[in-house]
Amino acid sequence: MAEVVTPCMPSNLCPVSIDHPGVVNAIEVATEYFNSKSSDSFYSMVWNVLSAEKQVVAGFLYYLTLELKTTVCKKSSVSRNCPFQEDPQYTKTMTCKFQVLEHPWIGPTQVTKSSCSRTAN
Repeated sequence: MAEVVTPCMPSNLCPVSIDHPGVVNAIEVATEYFNSKSSDSFYSMVWNVLSAEKQVVAGFLYYLTLELKTTVCKKSSVSRNCPFQEDPQYTKTMTCKFQVLEHPWIGPTQVTKSSCSRTAN
């Protein structure tokens, strides 16, 4: 039996798959935002997606809760395909909540709100 998908009504918050193209893009934007604001010299990548929700506004507002973990790559390196840090001295995991607004007809996808806290390793 096929799964019935209920459309997300305007202004309602709806769960959305982490594989949804809009969520994938929002996660990428949130990760780059985090790294641009972080003073850590190592690049951080998504370790775990804890939740993803979407709200239809003048575009789409994605609410993401992500665990970001440091990698072995310095931010100055070109590669973003890096193994996660295993050395306890450099390992850092952050739990972050992001609000990411996507409205392609107006401008680029952007983080409108974020907050992070250190997660016990």
